[in-house]
This record gives sequence, C-alpha cells and structure tokens, in this order.
Amino acid sequence: MKRLRISVLALLLASCGKKEPPPAPPPAAEKPALPAEATAKPSKNEDIRRKAPPVPRPSDAPPASYVPSRPHVPPPPDPVAPIVGLSANNSDDVEIPPGWPLVLRLRVHPSPGGLVRLPAKDGSWAGLLRLETTLPLKAGPRAVGELTLEPGTSGMLVWTVSAAELDALPRGKMTIVATLDSSSAEEGFWKGTRSASATLTLLSTPSKLSPLVADLTRISIEIDAMIAQGDGAAGVAIADAALKQRPTNPMLHGMRGRAFEASGRLEDALTAYARAAEETVKSGRPGTLWANEQRRLTAALLKK
Repeated sequence: MKRLRISVLALLLASCGKKEPPPAPPPAAEKPALPAEATAKPSKNEDIRRKAPPVPRPSDAPPASYVPSRPHVPPPPDPVAPIVGLSANNSDDVEIPPGWPLVLRLRVHPSPGGLVRLPAKDGSWAGLLRLETTLPLKAGPRAVGELTLEPGTSGMLVWTVSAAELDALPRGKMTIVATLDSSSAEEGFWKGTRSASATLTLLSTPSKLSPLVADLTRISIEIDAMIAQGDGAAGVAIADAALKQRPTNPMLHGMRGRAFEASGRLEDALTAYARAAEETVKSGRPGTLWANEQRRLTAALLKK
C-alpha cells in the first residue's frame, strides 16, 4: 500500500512540471483558383494598353490655360487714306510763257507707316480719277489694275499739253482739280475721296527768267513731256540737239539719262547720270541729284 502511494505521488509531481505544447494554428484557407484567362500571358496589344498612362478624369484634367494656344497671326493692316498731289511743270503754281509745253502729274503716296490699296475701275485705278479742267490733256501710258502702295513707294499718272495747243488758248490763270474717288470700293480697299489742285498762268509775254535759264527750263520740260508720253527716244534726240550747243551742261546730261532710262537703255542712262554728276561738281556745286539717280538705277540693276 505504501509502495502504491509513492507511485501515485511521483506521477502527480511529473505531470505538474511538464510544459504543454502551444496549440497548433488553424489551417490556412485555400485561395480561390483564378480563371484561365487571368493566368494566361498578355498579348502585345494588351501589354501596350497596360503600359499607357491612365486617362485623366474630369477632376484631374489640367486647367484651360495649360492648353497651348495657336500661334498669333496679325491681321493685314487696314487700308489708309492716300496722300494725293498734283503738279504742273513740277510746281503747284506755275507761269507758262508762250512756246512752253505742259506736263501735269498726279502722285499718290501712302500715309506714313500705312498701306494704300486702290481698286481698279474699268481695268485701272486711274478710272477712279476725275479731272476738272478745259485743257486738251493727252494721257500718258495707262496704268493697269489695282494700286497697292507700301511706305516708300508711290503711284503716278501723267498728262501733257503741247506748246502749240497751249498757245492757242486764252491767256490767264486757271486751276486744275483732280479728285480720287473710291467711295464705292469693296471691303479691303481704301474707301473715300481725296482732292488736289494746281494753278497755272498762261503768259502772253516771255519768261522773266534769264534767257539761258529760260531756254534750259523749256528744253527740260520738252524732254520730260516726251518721257511722259512713253517716247524716251524722242527725249534723247532733244537732249542731243541741245548738248551740241552746251556740251558741258549737267542738267542736259541728266535729262538725257532719264530719257535713256525711259527707253530701256539703262547702261547709257548710268553713263549720262555719271557725266551729269561730274559736270555739276566741276561747276562748283554738289552733284548729289545725279549721283543719287546713278545709285538708284545701279541698285535696281543689281536686283535683277
């Protein structure tokens, strides 16, 4: 009996000192199987779509100012009013002795920094012009088409009256009025009217100028009249005849150059301008006028 009690006691002591193992974790839940198409290798197009940046939602869109604007293209300048001038023998108030012709010129210039556009009427912008005069004017070569003038350029119309025709008219003062009227022009052209005038007095007595100056002035106007009518060769002939009497006169050489230029003989014109400048300097005056003509024509030839 004593031996039984000792065994039971030993068993109880052994059970009290023994550590029980921790409870085992619950078995992990099995993951659901993926469909076959999810495990398949993506195609090339699908791979590109997956790499593309996401499309922003409306709330993620950049502000309107972020969108780059189109490049600014300034509109063409509006047509401005032209500057119109009228001259008779290169003056707006001239006396014309017997035996002198008349050269009447209308010049049109753009306003400073502006652009002039005049439409054609009856095939020419000259159709916009109205002349108030009783003189038997003969028009020079007719301008064709519209007229567009940028700063630094001009348009011109010209008329002449021969010395014989003027001498047949009553003596006295008269005024010529030229009106440029484009009031009915379409959009894009200048719309309005501009006028200019010139006064001339037909004398019954010779010029008050000295005989030499009066003669040279008359000859230069005669050459100018031939140029205005498109007959540069006739102008050269007048200059050549006058140079036989005054071979060193710079004005005659210069007008000869202009006549050459009008007839298309540009190399001869350059030579004549150079001679005019040279003779002017020899006379003790600056040859600026004819030197400038020479430079202008040289620059025009270099552009061709």
